[in-house]
Amino acid sequence: MKNYQHWWIGIISTVGCVFLLIGWHPVRGNAATLNPNFVDINFVSDNGNPIGAMVPNGIATYPKVVKVAANNTIDGQITNKTTQFRITLDGSLALSASDQVMNAAYFDLMADENPDTINLIEPEPDYVGQSLRATPFDPKTNDNLLINQENGVNRIDFGRTQKVVNVSVDPQQYGSVAVGVRFFIKEQDQYKSYAIEVGHVKPEVTNPELPSTISATESQISGKGKPGYGIEATINGQLVMTQVQPSGDFTLRWKQPIGNQNSEITVIQKSPDVYGTHTGAHGQTTVRVQPVLPTISPATANVQFTNADLTALEGQSNQDIVNWLANRAQLQASVIGGTALKLIANPNDVLQQLKAAKINGPATFKITAQDVNGNASQPATVTATYVGGELAFGKVPASVDFGSCELPMYQAKQLALTGSSELTVADTRPGSNEWQLMATLSKSTVNGQPFKGQLLFGDLTLSEKETLITDSQRSNGTIGLAGDKGLRLNVQPQNVAGQYEGIINWTLSDVPS
Repeated sequence: MKNYQHWWIGIISTVGCVFLLIGWHPVRGNAATLNPNFVDINFVSDNGNPIGAMVPNGIATYPKVVKVAANNTIDGQITNKTTQFRITLDGSLALSASDQVMNAAYFDLMADENPDTINLIEPEPDYVGQSLRATPFDPKTNDNLLINQENGVNRIDFGRTQKVVNVSVDPQQYGSVAVGVRFFIKEQDQYKSYAIEVGHVKPEVTNPELPSTISATESQISGKGKPGYGIEATINGQLVMTQVQPSGDFTLRWKQPIGNQNSEITVIQKSPDVYGTHTGAHGQTTVRVQPVLPTISPATANVQFTNADLTALEGQSNQDIVNWLANRAQLQASVIGGTALKLIANPNDVLQQLKAAKINGPATFKITAQDVNGNASQPATVTATYVGGELAFGKVPASVDFGSCELPMYQAKQLALTGSSELTVADTRPGSNEWQLMATLSKSTVNGQPFKGQLLFGDLTLSEKETLITDSQRSNGTIGLAGDKGLRLNVQPQNVAGQYEGIINWTLSDVPS
């Protein structure tokens, strides 16, 4: 047990002076001591497997692990300061082919084929079976040599043989260390290396205790872990960390609520780094995020639609039509975090349902708001009822005539229509509706010369651009085309004699209320 000191600085301000106080108070921890002696460590024994390259013709028998000890351990676990393993094997290693021999062999420790790691610091080894020996194999100096024979042997009997292997290992990098034997087979005048593993030394796995679910609105989570161990998680791209208190409690906090974009979070617990020493012990717990469902209101709404609405919706995308229906029903959808929402209608062929409702009576839709992860609100019920009536032109004169006149020489001359003329609008839609009338003008030429002058509507000059004739009108309407407030032709001097014609395009539009 060691005592660690936590420093604090306090500043107290008073009128006219500042006092700086510096002090400390002890914080007791649970840091274990690095044991330099050989200590028996836990291992997992298995039936034996090739690791790395496959042995030609296979292995007939594998040895068994009896005991594994290591130096520089903490609480019986290897550390990144561990430099030696003492391995005891029993049984035998024999090749399947009787005419095949091993020329050299020694105890070895290797990167595991399937590391039990969560990549706390470094990536996994570059290749399977990477030796963790501190120095290259040298049959003349290595005290863990089993055999070194030119003629070789087909079988090695261990008889509880014990060897010490010098290693360079970081438990956080390799996760799981394979215990085994490396041997050499002469193939075409070259010695090829093969390896087997018969056991594993793994870091302690201690998973933090956490609730099974967390709300997407939360910005912290509390749990229990191993005192002194580090806790970390990546939330919304932000790495957040804390440490387990001596009581075993911890709280992990982050800046923003989790949000619906995360279906789960993984909280990692790993052994602390004490003066540069760590064991690689780790664990992790995955917590499911309970999404916050979008909301949509009101729960029920009634809307009316007309034949003009059906005409306007023709050719639009189904999503645009659903949005139109929701807008007509004045539905409001929202979700915590303000993520994008999509409105879904059931049945989803809204336009076809509206057309059927024109004949068969009201159509009912269930509309939900859905986020990018498919989390949906409770449905709002919208009933759509067809009502008769439409907005249309009543009477539009096919032509208007300004008669004939002598061409003015110096001053413009203004002509009125010959006879009376009017344009009518029929608005039979129910309720309070508004409409507007726009006009554009295209003019002809005589002998290639354009007409010099203007076509006026009251004080407005018509042109190729849309001109607002009347706005925010209700119900039926009549627009007089004659008189001072109607159409008049302003003829400028220097026109070429001839018959001029033009085309007026009238546009009638619904004005949303």
